[in-house]
Amino acid sequence: MKKNYLSMLFAMAMLFFTTGTNLLADNVLSIGNVTGESGATVPVSISLSNDDDVVGFQLDIMMPAEVAFVDGSVELTDRASTSHVLYADFVSSGALRILVYSMPATTLTGNSGDVCTFDVTLGDVAGDFPITMSNLVLSDINGQSLPVESNDGVITIVGEPANNILSLGEYSGEAGETITIGVNMTNEDVVSSLQFDIVFPESVSYVDGSAVLTDRKSPYHILVAQMIDETTLRVLTYAMPVGDFSGNDGEVVTMQITLGETEGTYPLSLEGVVLSDYLGTILPSSSENGEVTIGGGVPPVQTFTITGEVNPANAGTI
Repeated sequence: MKKNYLSMLFAMAMLFFTTGTNLLADNVLSIGNVTGESGATVPVSISLSNDDDVVGFQLDIMMPAEVAFVDGSVELTDRASTSHVLYADFVSSGALRILVYSMPATTLTGNSGDVCTFDVTLGDVAGDFPITMSNLVLSDINGQSLPVESNDGVITIVGEPANNILSLGEYSGEAGETITIGVNMTNEDVVSSLQFDIVFPESVSYVDGSAVLTDRKSPYHILVAQMIDETTLRVLTYAMPVGDFSGNDGEVVTMQITLGETEGTYPLSLEGVVLSDYLGTILPSSSENGEVTIGGGVPPVQTFTITGEVNPANAGTI
């Protein structure tokens, strides 16, 4: 009796693995991950990977509070036929319901790829926020439900770009000349202290002790500038006890450099930029590099010697 029971289980297992392909079919609806800056409008895609032939589908999408759905933005992709119909609206749960069907019944083309997209506008809060699916339904050409799994997505909102910028300009001079360069700061935040490195090319040398603060400094600002290796100048300025840089645009530090003998255009690189407020809080910042062009100097004036007699009576006549 036990042997017959085991044989029956084996036969049922073989039947399960050799028939009823819908039970084993791999059909997956997925929401694509999205990244964008605060305030941007970005597309969100819904993709379908399907072993079965799929005619229609339904799903509810719950969006995070940090994004706003763009009305009327849901669209089918080219996997849908001309007979496919799209319905999209919010239901009582607050979810966006998307329903796609075909009259007459026509399958979606292919076995992978996006089936629809919609747009959202990103809010002001930076971070990673889940966007989830529920109530998934796939149907075949006979209107029968198909097995389906889901992969939720993540919307990443990037904070506004840094609006505190240190920059170096473009400079030029003749070989061997000493020129003045400046570090400019454009800032929306109130900046109390800053640190940065300037990497000079081998054809340029910093004039020791020449770095000074501009009139954007407060009476309490202190400047420290020192070469930390053969080509890198580290600059640090802070206020004791408290002081902020004035204004929102203009040079904060100037210095002198001596140009070498090799002509050409060379980069002036800003690295390790750190800006902070009076509490020591690090502020968002970015940097823009500069360049220096070493010219060939002024061509020497050529002189000529004219020999022969000059008749004063004819001077000035041609």
